[in-house]
Amino acid sequence: MSIVDTIMAARKPQPRVAVIDALSKRFSPRVFSNEPIPEEYIERIFEAARLTPSARNIQPWFFYGVKKNTTPFEKMKHCIPERNGWALKAPFIVIACYNPNGLDGLKNNWA
Repeated sequence: MSIVDTIMAARKPQPRVAVIDALSKRFSPRVFSNEPIPEEYIERIFEAARLTPSARNIQPWFFYGVKKNTTPFEKMKHCIPERNGWALKAPFIVIACYNPNGLDGLKNNWA
């Protein structure tokens, strides 16, 4: 059994009553492999984020990726709250930021 299968088995929801498939198959690991992520996957993640629709089609977000064992990662890790320390085990972290002010000068309450 691979490490992914082991994690999936341990973290699979155990509903007490019948629920829709999307909920019964939900997975939130909070456990990460320390294996590097292929560059192609990182590119796909950022392209999907770039194309994601937003309120008023403003796309007020910015995404930054940092790889473990790099200077940007070392700087960023001090911003992670202690309760989220599990994230520091990941080989790559995406930092999502947003601009609450739209390009049209209107406040964006849905960013």
